[in-house]
Amino acid sequence: MACPVCGTVGSRRLARLKRRSLVRCRRCGLAFLDPPRTGDNVRDYYEDLYVDPAASGRIDARRHGLFLDFLDGVRQAGRSRLLDVGCGTGEFIELARKHGWDAWGVDVSREAVRTAHGRGLPVVLRETDGDEPARLPFADAFFDVVVLWNVIEFFQRPDADLRDLGRILGPGGRIVIRTQNERFHLAAHRVHRLLAWLPASSAFLARSYVFHPILWSRRTLAAALARAGFVDIVIANSAPTSGDPYGVGGRRETAVQASKWILARAARAVDRMSGGAWLIGASMTAVARKPG
Repeated sequence: MACPVCGTVGSRRLARLKRRSLVRCRRCGLAFLDPPRTGDNVRDYYEDLYVDPAASGRIDARRHGLFLDFLDGVRQAGRSRLLDVGCGTGEFIELARKHGWDAWGVDVSREAVRTAHGRGLPVVLRETDGDEPARLPFADAFFDVVVLWNVIEFFQRPDADLRDLGRILGPGGRIVIRTQNERFHLAAHRVHRLLAWLPASSAFLARSYVFHPILWSRRTLAAALARAGFVDIVIANSAPTSGDPYGVGGRRETAVQASKWILARAARAVDRMSGGAWLIGASMTAVARKPG
C-alpha cells in the first residue's frame, strides 16, 4: 500500500502480525500497518469501546493525573479555548471546564458523542468521507489550544488533518499530541518474540506493545508537524498513566504499575544521559506552536 504520509509505494517489513505487517516507508521512514484498517474499521473500534462505559471510564480515570498536569502547564493568560480531538465521552473536557477552560470536543464515535451530550458537554461528531478527512466544523483561528490524547495514530491522512488543526488554531496557539513511541513498542515486540518459549512472560509481553495504524517516532512526528506549518516543536517522553487502564496485566495491576514506574525512571535517566537524543518511554508528547 502507499504510505499514508508521503504516498510512496515501497516499504520494508518491521514485524509480521496475524493479519497484517508493520512496515516502514522507504522514503519518509513512517511505520504503519499494511494492509490498513478502513475508516469503518477504525470507527467500529471506537464504537465498541464506548458501548462499554466501564472500559471508557477506567481508561480516563487512569489518565486523570496526566490531564491535571497538562492543564497546569499549558494555560496562557487570556487564552482558554481548548479542543480535545478524539474526546470520547468527554472526561477530559469536563475536567478542563471545572478548571476554568472553555473546552470543546470532537469525536468520530456517535455513541461517545451522545454520551457527552448527555453530560451537557459541547462535543461534535466528526464525519468521514471514505479515506478523505472531513474538514473540522470550526471557524478559522477559533481555538487557543488543541490536544490529541492517543488519537493521531489513527489518522488516515495525517498531513491533511494536521493542516486543518492548524487552521482552527489562532496565531501563537499550541498543539499538544500524546502518542505511542515507535522505539519502545518495536523493542517490546522483539523481546516478546525472543521469550515466546516462556508462556507466562510471552502472554504478558504480547499485551505490552500495541501496533495501531501508524506508529510514530520522534523524527516522523516532528517532520509531520513541521510540514503542517508548526514551529518550536518539542518532543519528550510522556509520563505513564497510572495503573493498568487497558487491562494489560489482567488482575495484576500492581505489577503493571511497578513495571511502568521502573520504565519511566529508566526513560528519564536515558533522556538525561543522552542529552535528549534518546526517547525510550512507551509514549511521547509533542508540543508545537502555530506561528504568529
